[in-house]
Amino acid sequence: MIPLTDLGRQHARLTAELEPAVIKLLGTGNFILGAVVQAFEAEVASYLGAKGAVGVSSASDGLVMSLLDAGIGPGDEVITTPLTFVATAEAIVRVGATPVFADIDPGDLSLSAEGVLSALSARTRAVITVHLFGHLGHVSELSRLCKERGLVLIEDAAQAFGARSGQRFAGTFGDYGVFSFFPAKVLGGAGDGGLVVASPERVERLKRLRVHGHRGDGTFEGVGGNFRLDALQAAILSVKLRHVEEFLASRARLAERYTVELSRGELNLNLSRPSSAPLSDGELGLPSARVGTRSAWNYFAVRVKDPDEISRRLAAEGVASARYYRLPLHQQPCFEGRMRVARVAEAERASSELLALPLFPELTAEEQDHVILALRRALGITL
Repeated sequence: MIPLTDLGRQHARLTAELEPAVIKLLGTGNFILGAVVQAFEAEVASYLGAKGAVGVSSASDGLVMSLLDAGIGPGDEVITTPLTFVATAEAIVRVGATPVFADIDPGDLSLSAEGVLSALSARTRAVITVHLFGHLGHVSELSRLCKERGLVLIEDAAQAFGARSGQRFAGTFGDYGVFSFFPAKVLGGAGDGGLVVASPERVERLKRLRVHGHRGDGTFEGVGGNFRLDALQAAILSVKLRHVEEFLASRARLAERYTVELSRGELNLNLSRPSSAPLSDGELGLPSARVGTRSAWNYFAVRVKDPDEISRRLAAEGVASARYYRLPLHQQPCFEGRMRVARVAEAERASSELLALPLFPELTAEEQDHVILALRRALGITL
């Protein structure tokens, strides 16, 4: 089976660098925060051009910390997209606020400024935009909108480490930028981990929040939690950070090859138009990054009619695939009675059509050829 990702190949290639870093850390006995975490925070902040960075236990917790630091809680509303992993909206509920689901741009699948405007209310305090599948969303427009309205902007960049517009990276446009180091991400560790980037004053507050609000002298000045990035993850991530541009370049090459080969011989929908009609049998929608941006290509998610059936056909030919996201968040039972929903037609349509194909830096040309031919056969397409 050709997998969606294969971390074993990456780790085998980096063994000569990873093993000494881990062994050195084990010898120090300093596993909680400390110099290794501080060094990684400085390295990643430098790479991203961020003013400050805080290593945290996960992107999920990073979102919670950002909301807590912004003072958002009961009675407040936070606008976000329903086409994302549950943690995005779950963080809003965890701080006692109400998620408000708004619609996406059908091209890059990210929260649109129009969607946010349609969902605003007197209780709106913040916006969480998601750089879905690694594609940079409408952060410049949303940043301007939030500044005009006095709203907090949080970037959920869990899937978008290395994505950028010009030389400005995802995560540095808003008040907070949150990244995931889940193993399968572009920059992935050997367990859970995440990062929040923010201004220096926010970083200092976030560092206290990640250790239960401890000020360092036995005084706990706020309610936080155990949100620490452990040193083992930091040691591994520092090694991988040195190779992240290689990872991104490989992902971009694979995505371009998918696009070229899958564009031959069939109708492809123009997903950047204002709205996209439902797909017909044999039609294929291909993803693309917005003009002037670089995608991290965390996933290569195509749009097809009946993705469950196409996934079954691919599996029969030895190709793994995955639905992202089968059920949009406003339809998830965990948010029943805890949300408000604006117009979400494009998000609903996308969720019924998206299917991710194998994409990771070590995917071979032969494996990718097999995926392409298998998808063509699954769709009934010939050259």
